Amino acid sequence: MARPLFYLMLLAMYAGAPAVQAAPTASAGHGSVSMTGAIIDTACAIDIGSRAQAIVLPTLPVGQLIREGQGPTQPFAIRLVNCTLSRPDPRLPDWQTFQVTFDGPADGTRFRITGAAHGIALQIADGDGRIALPGVSLPLQAVKPGTLVLPYTLRLVGNTERLQPGDYRVAVRFKLDYY
Repeated sequence: MARPLFYLMLLAMYAGAPAVQAAPTASAGHGSVSMTGAIIDTACAIDIGSRAQAIVLPTLPVGQLIREGQGPTQPFAIRLVNCTLSRPDPRLPDWQTFQVTFDGPADGTRFRITGAAHGIALQIADGDGRIALPGVSLPLQAVKPGTLVLPYTLRLVGNTERLQPGDYRVAVRFKLDYY
């Protein structure tokens, strides 16, 4: 039976100044503490360098996009660390597989860009060349103990709009579900 990723606990705390205070003195100070976090039941941790990546694609001439209909690929990777097959609760089955889902604004089967540029969208492919569709999980992959490096590529591709040069940007999120 598949068991998706569950958040077991989310702890958030904020402590401010007490409601009743003595008369302030020259040495009195103020302070605050805030803390957030999550404890989750997963097979792997995501390497800190893989969590929030900023990828800069090279500047492309309009002529190249018109001729080829796409830009060159730009590799990136998600690195999973401390992967284990066994679950903390021995009553639950061991981890066996996971799925990666990329999500963001859709432009058909690609990711919509924003900015002055028009006529292009972002395409993401996995290491086997499978195209990631916005909000749709890629095929299951096996969990292997240790470290896993998941290779992907980005590229700009033409869409149905008229090509217009300019700057562009897009934010794409990813999630992993373990089974």
